[in-house]
Amino acid sequence: MMKFLRLSQVRFFTIIMAVAVLLIIAVAITIMLTTIRMSEDFFIRTHTVQNTHVMEQIRRNLDSFHHSVVMTNFQIQQSMAVEDIFLLDYTPTQRWDRLFTLSRTMDIVLANMGAYAVSITIAGSGGDFIFNTNASHWAIKPGEVAADSLMVNTSLTPRNIVYLPNMRHDGASEVPYILIANSLINRDTHFANSLIAIRNSDFAGLFAIHARDGNHMFITDETGTIISSDMDMMIGSSMPEFVNIIYAHSADTLYHEKIIDGRRQIVMAEFLPTQNLWLFNMIDRSLVVYGVIDTRTIFLTVLGIIVASIGIMYVGIKTITNRLSSLTSEIMQVPNTDFKGYVTTSGFREVQDIVFAFNSMLDKLHTHIDEIMRINKQKREAELTGLQRQINIHFLYNTLTSINLLVANGHFDGAVETINDLISLLQFTVGDISETTSVINEVDHLKKYVHIMQRRHGEDILVNFYVDAETNYLPMPKLLIQPFIENAFIHAFQANKQGNIDLFIWKDDNQLVCEIIDNGKGFDVVNSSEERKQKYTGLGIKNVQERMQLLYGEGYGAQIHSQPAEGTKITIRFPYVQK
Repeated sequence: MMKFLRLSQVRFFTIIMAVAVLLIIAVAITIMLTTIRMSEDFFIRTHTVQNTHVMEQIRRNLDSFHHSVVMTNFQIQQSMAVEDIFLLDYTPTQRWDRLFTLSRTMDIVLANMGAYAVSITIAGSGGDFIFNTNASHWAIKPGEVAADSLMVNTSLTPRNIVYLPNMRHDGASEVPYILIANSLINRDTHFANSLIAIRNSDFAGLFAIHARDGNHMFITDETGTIISSDMDMMIGSSMPEFVNIIYAHSADTLYHEKIIDGRRQIVMAEFLPTQNLWLFNMIDRSLVVYGVIDTRTIFLTVLGIIVASIGIMYVGIKTITNRLSSLTSEIMQVPNTDFKGYVTTSGFREVQDIVFAFNSMLDKLHTHIDEIMRINKQKREAELTGLQRQINIHFLYNTLTSINLLVANGHFDGAVETINDLISLLQFTVGDISETTSVINEVDHLKKYVHIMQRRHGEDILVNFYVDAETNYLPMPKLLIQPFIENAFIHAFQANKQGNIDLFIWKDDNQLVCEIIDNGKGFDVVNSSEERKQKYTGLGIKNVQERMQLLYGEGYGAQIHSQPAEGTKITIRFPYVQK
């Protein structure tokens, strides 16, 4: 036993120590990761706050450019030279004169965009005439105008300035352009489109100074189509992640975190209302936080905390388990003293509480054992009293009288059967002193008892047995039903010596249910006098009630339901344990 205790102590110490170590490591790792994440989030927030100033500067640059675009388009829209060349018919000579005037006018208009390298193209809505201030910069052929999507997009948004991406071939490569398109309208008639073309490399100069590796700028429309960027290969492509940000963005949102192309990106967004565009700043999160947080120092610090905590925990747990081991050893010796020895182990407060509780339990155990012995003695006395009262002297006298009459009248077979039934009943009642019997055994002896009662009171009182076969071998208190059968024979059919007594036995969940129903005269359970009730209950039934409560507790016993001239029903419920 002591060896077992020592092994148990080792196992207990090992388990507690393992759990403590795992908890310490888990908490330390959680704190470390949380610290790193909070530091990263703090730095990212600081970085994005700084970037808001950059975004504001870019917005001002774009607004300044857009103001130049607006002024340019306004002068084009107001120019009579532009309207005349597209709306009036001229002779070839007159057209050359108008073209010269238009060229002089466009030179003046182009001065609005003097700070930017742009070209201006004016294309008729029918595509049959195009004017370009610098065809070598950006050009479109007359045959391309009608089918070009630029013209279609522009005509769909009259009076609005639209920014569009465009790729033009420059030898073997494609050059990205930004086109700012506007519809020219005279008295609600769309007669031409103005196109301001600027290379993306020149337009990106408004914001590309702030871009670098891992930090990129994008200008998109509301559909996520990239109009301009410091990454030329992205011009004209669509970014569904930006569309999601557009719908989720609010003025209070400082930045968004998205997985783009398999990398975690920090995305700042700002709406450009004058251009009806969105400005995005996409920053690679790993590049932002790289080298900012000293993870090696944090790891070594956390490792030192783990080692120190494990050492302190080892000493504490070892002290506790040693105390508990001593307490357990002393408790294991208590049965050897017939539970009369008390535990005396001392230690910290919790151990003292356990010692006090265990010693108090011993005191209550002694009291409880004495009480159980007293209850068992009373139970046995009640059982013996019940056995003696089941078959009293009057029953024997009446039965022997019945036998005598049978013999006197020459009914020797009936007399022999009655004697055999009486012998079996006496053996069952007195010979076997066990508390319980099986349902089938109880019913078999009840049938013998009924035969005797029918010879005394007449065979016109019929007894029917309805027993569920599943209950045949379930245990039940012996002689539980006999007093109620006797009571029915004696009291229910005093005036009329015929009727029925039905016995039902079945299972209901974990309880066995017995019902005895007769169609005798019955009685008023509520209003009958105590004397009349005593006649119907008798000593035998009272004994059954006491036995049920001793065996199963105060909540069990017989329930009696009766009405005058309707009969009586007795219901008995008690738990069973199936063999």
